[in-house]
Amino acid sequence: MDLGQNFLVDSGLIVKRISGLLHSDFKRCVLEIGTGHGELTSELVNISDVVVSVEVDCELYEYSKNRFKSFDNLEIINDDFMKLDLDRLIDEKFGGSEAAVCANIPYYITSPIVMRLLESERFSLIVLMMQKEAAERIVCRPGNKNCGAISVAVRYYSEPKYEFDVSRNYFSPRPKVDSAVVTFKPFKRNDVLDKKKFFRIVRSAFEKRRKNILNSISSGLGIKKDSLNCILNYLKIDKNKRAENLSFQNFVDISNLMSEKKFLN
Repeated sequence: MDLGQNFLVDSGLIVKRISGLLHSDFKRCVLEIGTGHGELTSELVNISDVVVSVEVDCELYEYSKNRFKSFDNLEIINDDFMKLDLDRLIDEKFGGSEAAVCANIPYYITSPIVMRLLESERFSLIVLMMQKEAAERIVCRPGNKNCGAISVAVRYYSEPKYEFDVSRNYFSPRPKVDSAVVTFKPFKRNDVLDKKKFFRIVRSAFEKRRKNILNSISSGLGIKKDSLNCILNYLKIDKNKRAENLSFQNFVDISNLMSEKKFLN
């Protein structure tokens, strides 16, 4: 199966740096997404009590099963990560214990994987290697021109940190772009009154990001411009700003006022 994934081929330098981000508190139970040829897996099984690695490619699954057959702290699952029941996996494989994620994820499905991990709210630390451009966008602080919906969404669930670059020369086949490693420290948010409304506002703002927020949010949520304008005026937010110009707190404040139905008619 050709999924367009690029595999690590380094001699241990990069995998040690990546796995080193799993400091002692988060080494016991580790989930890996994409076993590949097992370069990162080989390091994880040496530093962790229990490792579960998910590999969708049948040939790579068989290769890895054979390579790591002598390790009793590793289980390789031949399945699609995006279709797995994560709650069941954590409860059955890790005994419901605190778990971490450490993986080199495919470029083509970066955002869905990141969001699925964060939305599960079952992981204490997430360490991911991804395309550098995606990493820069994900860690971008809201209020920056490079900010997108994923930048805001990630910060709803976690504090992301750009750790280090990884040259394209460490991969085979050699991609056209470099990679980067990002860590996510999840937390429970309690300052948003209505989670669904918050994300609807974020999606609406960025779906038509060339429009100002008065037009994009009002049309996306189907509310009157006059009502939204009252909210923006109350919060002292310029209605002519675009989505990328709003801070995270701006999105929270707009969402909470709408949830309280203030200024809406």
